[in-house]
Amino acid sequence: MSLIDIEETKENSSHLLPDQIKYVIIHHKKLGVSNKKTALIVGKEYDRPSLHPQTVKSVGEKYLETGEIANDWNTEGRPKAINEKESKRFQSFLKRNPRKSISEAKFTLKLSACRSALNKHALELGLGAYRAPTKIKISENNISLRLDYAIDMEDLENSYWNQYIFSDESSFSLYNSNGRTYVRRTVGGKFG
Repeated sequence: MSLIDIEETKENSSHLLPDQIKYVIIHHKKLGVSNKKTALIVGKEYDRPSLHPQTVKSVGEKYLETGEIANDWNTEGRPKAINEKESKRFQSFLKRNPRKSISEAKFTLKLSACRSALNKHALELGLGAYRAPTKIKISENNISLRLDYAIDMEDLENSYWNQYIFSDESSFSLYNSNGRTYVRRTVGGKFG
């Protein structure tokens, strides 16, 4: 490594030790210098006053165990919470059952991933949670039956209606108790 590379190493100080510094630590360790003294020497030489003796010890132990100084970083990140086969089943389930929650999908499909990971995966698949339409869908047949009933009831006398009690004290819900029903669908997709 040239002097220019060493100067760049001094300027680019991050929380990861560059290989050049690790080689110098190994050199001092081979000479029998203590961890504390090595940390002071190398820290001063490479403008790293916060170099800890435990770091020096870790670098030395790793070199003794493996004979290498390079870090074995996993560049792929964490393993996926859901594999391809499970992903297809999950996507198919949500498309067939847009009103089912992520928790219901997890339970039904026996998926091991947590609910938040599955929710994130659903969003990656383009299946966002949207408020369900509140309009009641009535068939053509029921529309005509309701109209006929309303016409029949329109001409009845007040004496007929006196036998019924109408109260505005009671409430009932056709949907969830809190009124929040969500459906999973793609952006711009049909309401479920």
